[in-house]
Amino acid sequence: MKAWVRADDTCTTSCPRASRRAARTLVRPLLLLAAVFALSRPAAAQVKRDSSVDWLISAGSAPEEYLRVLQLVGIVPSYPWSVRAFSSDELRKLAPSATANPWGGKFAVRDHAAAFSLTGAEAGLVYNSRVPYGSNDGAVWAGRGLTSTFTAGARFAYGPAELIVAPILFRAQNAQFPIAANGNSGSLAFADARTSGIDQPQRFGDTPYQRFDPGQSTARLSGFGLTGGFSTANEGWGPSTAEPFLLGNNAAGFRHLFFGTARPLGLAGIAVHTRVIAGKLDQSDYSPPPVQGRGRYLSGIVGVVTARQFPGLELGAGRLFHNYFADSSVTLGKVLRPVYQGLLKKGRAEALGTTTGDEPDNQLASLFARWVFPASGVEVYGEYGREDSGYDLRDVILEPDHDVGIIVGFKKGWRRPSGALSVLSAEIFNDRLSHLNPVRPQSVPYIHTPILEGHTERGQILGAPDLRGGGGESLNFESYTANGRASVQYTRASRIQQQFEERQPGKSPFDVTHSLDFRRTTFRHFADFTAGATAVYETNRDLSGANIFNVRVSTQFSAHW
Repeated sequence: MKAWVRADDTCTTSCPRASRRAARTLVRPLLLLAAVFALSRPAAAQVKRDSSVDWLISAGSAPEEYLRVLQLVGIVPSYPWSVRAFSSDELRKLAPSATANPWGGKFAVRDHAAAFSLTGAEAGLVYNSRVPYGSNDGAVWAGRGLTSTFTAGARFAYGPAELIVAPILFRAQNAQFPIAANGNSGSLAFADARTSGIDQPQRFGDTPYQRFDPGQSTARLSGFGLTGGFSTANEGWGPSTAEPFLLGNNAAGFRHLFFGTARPLGLAGIAVHTRVIAGKLDQSDYSPPPVQGRGRYLSGIVGVVTARQFPGLELGAGRLFHNYFADSSVTLGKVLRPVYQGLLKKGRAEALGTTTGDEPDNQLASLFARWVFPASGVEVYGEYGREDSGYDLRDVILEPDHDVGIIVGFKKGWRRPSGALSVLSAEIFNDRLSHLNPVRPQSVPYIHTPILEGHTERGQILGAPDLRGGGGESLNFESYTANGRASVQYTRASRIQQQFEERQPGKSPFDVTHSLDFRRTTFRHFADFTAGATAVYETNRDLSGANIFNVRVSTQFSAHW
């Protein structure tokens, strides 16, 4: 068995010093795990029915997931889920009756035109025993060791205006662990090890990493069926909350302007819900050097169509453009490029007078669908995403598997006699480089040239965290009761670390991660306590041939008033 050696070690794991270190690595998270699960034991009495709180329901958050479960079993009305985050007006339409759901009075959406409210505060701890691990937690990056987080929020609404301020502060201990050599020195030694490059550091330097981020903050003005404003909150585009191809909550929300419909607008039984965004992206200190300066902007459009004849069905599409500020002046035409520019390169080539239609930009697009059957408690959804546009229609038809990612999901929910809700869900995702690669080079989603930073914000992927040139699947079971929530989830994900031409005979170009996650949230009147533990086993880490076992333990304490 290959021994792992840290840079400051003088012997392998067979030495007494290393043995004691390995023992501490396993014992500390186990002790913390025992403590947090003991604290999170459900109270004997159910939560008070008069203890409703004003939740901050952001894209991908636990309260939003709960609303989706209520829609799955028919407790709240049908509503498109692929254009998020929801406004307060949308959330009021989805607000459940206080007696019709397990969380009862604990879960409430305020229903008054003028209000000031505090959305509570949350403090959290995350501990990783061997390597960094975590996803879909917004701005937070949990390195090896202890990571602490704190967030608090407030909401002010008056008539058509709404302001939400919800910043987050985190500090990662960022303890040392072995990283793959990438041929760079200095700060870039911590950068991604793949030769094609992306702003996805293996480690954020060799000192504690901390940030104060605006978080889920938004200023919004709505009226006449439209809405617009400025936000740093996460966007959720598409039906998947765990592996969305375009935008999700795996990274921090970026600064952006938005404009679109405030709710689905219908005519003759057909309704359309859409949003246009334009904003600035930032890179980490460990990113590949940009070609034309540090400034990037991202513009995009997403839309969903529903029909009265097909209740519960939503069909949609989204499109994003990356470009450099230094490429040229930022004009309204460039910001709205995803709205009007042709999908195929041939048309752009003719318009630009070039041979390929390429510009120094990066494009992503996806088609998606979701269908909910509340009477059966069943939901199915899928998404087809493409990293780059085809040259012409013939190219798209003959080679639909070029630079693509595919996500397929299923949910089944049912009500138990006790009033609790149970949900079984599964998701499969695949973005492997296809058989075309030997004759037509392909790229992993989110990696593109000449914009080397990729589809990232401050070193984390803006879309699906596990679409990295491989694929995988997840299986999740959740139970919602009056006292809180419990879940168990298994996930397998593989990522490619070498392109086709770099592969060595007899050696796998993939490393594979298996994780088993347990999580429980307990309501204690005006406070919630969440405890989680994840066992992570990674094989062939960074193509080294080494297998790593990591334990992640997390706790969150949420106070509401």
